[in-house]
Amino acid sequence: MNIHKDVLDGNYLITECNNHFLEVVGRENDSRGRFNFTAFIIGVAITTALGLAAAIILNKNVPVYLYVMAVMGGLLLTLFYVVIFFIFKYDTFKCSQYSVRFLRKERKVTAITYDGSTLTLDWDAANVEYTTADGKGSILTLVPGIVWLGDTNLSNTDKNQRIAIGSDMLDRKDILRNIWLIASDYMDRSDGIDITKSRINFCVPGSSTREGVKYGVLHGYYFCDKPLMKLMLAPIVTPMVLGRWLSIFTSKIPSWPKEILEVCQLRDDEETVNWKNYHRIPFWENEWVILCFSIGMIVDSIGVYYLIQHLIH
Repeated sequence: MNIHKDVLDGNYLITECNNHFLEVVGRENDSRGRFNFTAFIIGVAITTALGLAAAIILNKNVPVYLYVMAVMGGLLLTLFYVVIFFIFKYDTFKCSQYSVRFLRKERKVTAITYDGSTLTLDWDAANVEYTTADGKGSILTLVPGIVWLGDTNLSNTDKNQRIAIGSDMLDRKDILRNIWLIASDYMDRSDGIDITKSRINFCVPGSSTREGVKYGVLHGYYFCDKPLMKLMLAPIVTPMVLGRWLSIFTSKIPSWPKEILEVCQLRDDEETVNWKNYHRIPFWENEWVILCFSIGMIVDSIGVYYLIQHLIH
């Protein structure tokens, strides 16, 4: 497969690349924080409604039927906090990243699974499969498109023996295909290492380190390439970034098995490309994004302040 190096984009996908392995972010990395964000929005709505119900209950001049409705509605709304808890729990206290490593010399693919264990497949026996809604996914549905690798020697019904090597919350087929082509070029082309490095402007934080504040902000705005639109969406994106931080900071860093770490071990004279040494980001995707986040934080803080004042009075 002869693909021009500029066709594929490894930004926000690749965490590390060297002669031994290629690591990508794996499944559900772009969705981290969305569930916390959803729980936050539902929580604000429920709290506001409970505030109105309390105001009605405390008002001695309201009709009896309205008083009864407020009490029943308040009890029902309180139960929704249980729903909020489970939405919140879905994205917290997990692994910080479900990374996938492609081991070039060993011809293996290994990944961190939901329970923190690892699953390894033979690269030469792997087949690719896409779980997609034909590109009709939405950022609101919270259901991503996923690209899977399975073992051709196993039954198609054995879903537990598949590795999700990437996902996209907007269910974009080109992004899913992009992930597969980057991996296959790295593993199968003689110049796979060099061509993979050429497709990266920067690497994202990998499985061996906890994602920091800066990358959380950059990731929150990556889906929009228009500077003005980034600014306009700042009040919405900011809570999503905060939700992502909460997800990452409450989750544990995954632990690779000793045998995987051994084959990934670099010699002193070998170089690797990762977030620490390779993150050249232009102004409109870096400093401008941080400014937009700061403005969004100010706007949201003012909004929360006035909401609290309204509920109190």
